[in-house]
Amino acid sequence: VGGGAGYAVSNGDPYVTMGGAAGGALLGSLLAGPNKKRERQVYNSGYDRGRADALKRHYWLHQRSQASINGSASGRTVYYTVPARNQTGEEGITKMPHSVTIPVVE
Repeated sequence: VGGGAGYAVSNGDPYVTMGGAAGGALLGSLLAGPNKKRERQVYNSGYDRGRADALKRHYWLHQRSQASINGSASGRTVYYTVPARNQTGEEGITKMPHSVTIPVVE
């Protein structure tokens, strides 16, 4: 709307048209206000990715420390898969059902 108004008022001057378009975009974003729901979704998505990354780093750090402690562990490794149920975390985020694989050295 701002670009069209700028074009009509200036008889096609491209600089006034661009200024009108920029002004219209600015006014539209001010009138619409911040989108709190979308901001929260983006924040939660980034937070979940960060937690998952930290968990992976912790897992591999633990694996490396166990390997150095055990050296060449004798025995065989058996993997048990256990179903996990829905859980609601402290942040109110519900985790979907999934399975967890647990390695056990026998």
